[in-house]
Amino acid sequence: MFDRRFFASPVGRAALASVLAMGVFVMASTQIAVTPPMATAALGESVVLA
Repeated sequence: MFDRRFFASPVGRAALASVLAMGVFVMASTQIAVTPPMATAALGESVVLA
């Protein structure tokens, strides 16, 4: 699909950087989406216990 000459070009490096940035964004958004419901549930349980 791609050859080494493509990734050696400026457009290829930009494409690779774009794919990596998208992967980082997906990982970060997954962490953000998982954390708040757990924090809310823990807060709700602590209020009920208190």
